[in-house]
Amino acid sequence: MFKKPFRLFASILVVSFIIACFMPLIITKCSWFSLGVDKPNEIGDTVGGIMGPLVGFIGAIAAFLAFWIQYKANQKQFLQFDKQDTDTAIQRFENRFYESLKIHRDNVQEFEIARMNNSENSLTGRRIFFSMIEELKLCFDIVKLANEIEQEKGNVSETKYTEGQLYNISYFIFFNGVSGFDGIQANYMEKRTQHYQILGSSYQDILNKVEDIVDKVRSEYLIRKDSNKWSTSFGYKYTPPESGEVTRALFLPKIKYLPISGHNIRLGHYFRHLFQTVKYVVNADDKLFNPQNLYKDKYSYIKIVRAQLSNMEQVLLYYNAVSIFGKPWLDEKYLTDWKMVKNMPLHFANFGPLPKDILGDVDSRGEKIFEVDEIAEREIQ
Repeated sequence: MFKKPFRLFASILVVSFIIACFMPLIITKCSWFSLGVDKPNEIGDTVGGIMGPLVGFIGAIAAFLAFWIQYKANQKQFLQFDKQDTDTAIQRFENRFYESLKIHRDNVQEFEIARMNNSENSLTGRRIFFSMIEELKLCFDIVKLANEIEQEKGNVSETKYTEGQLYNISYFIFFNGVSGFDGIQANYMEKRTQHYQILGSSYQDILNKVEDIVDKVRSEYLIRKDSNKWSTSFGYKYTPPESGEVTRALFLPKIKYLPISGHNIRLGHYFRHLFQTVKYVVNADDKLFNPQNLYKDKYSYIKIVRAQLSNMEQVLLYYNAVSIFGKPWLDEKYLTDWKMVKNMPLHFANFGPLPKDILGDVDSRGEKIFEVDEIAEREIQ
């Protein structure tokens, strides 16, 4: 940066030195330049008078160059300090980011559910998520069945509950279990109704039927826990008004732990921490990233977060996000613009609110949200 000024300054000094050395000779001996002086004192006065302004001008230039070089050096130093501050901030950001990923992995490794047959080998880690998806679907089927039965009895109108509302009841039961409030409050039924009111209204008219079906389903699982043969058929019997006993079929997936016991103790912290990790990246100071590639740079960290999630974890993340508990995931567009469920196998998310109905096909930049659509588009091309 300073090569050209130094070369200019050195050239001026060399030329000035040469001129100063030969100036007396030029003044006294060169006929075309002679000033008619030949005495030493006259030569000295003449050279001094001629060279003085030149030397002063050179000195002024040298002083200016010295100050200018120092200014540039200070600027460069300030830039280095700024870069060091930025590098330190990036390092702090990444240290916290990777520590959050470690905590997430630890959370998953700590997942443990005891098997129904009292086996010492509990279900642990990511293997639980597939069973959780099956259990959530079972909860949804139970709630839909309870709603249909209550409609037949005339207790519930056909238009009272939307499928989204029924799903919210399902996820609430999956998350907390139907017996999660038992023993906590003296007046169980009254307090339970208050708990369910966080869904937006009271669902007491179908909760009793849901609880009855769940009790029979759980009993059926306990009966089958030691059986080598597993039958998925289950008939729920009830008696509609002005009719004989009716049996409604219900599909029971093979789950090795007792279902509908609640997963709050596992999933509550898991989803809160995952949400805060994504939020930390998205809301990070823009100065830490290239302003011309701001989204791309932040998204590179989001992809690292997503890479920690198995496909089944992404399915459960989606179903959490579309429930009453996970609304911030949708509000902040973490599933769409930041593609946190990009690798989700859509055929496993085939009940309740469907992914493409809720999230659409593309994000706000017109990019595909789901990997399966990207693959299909490439094959067409």
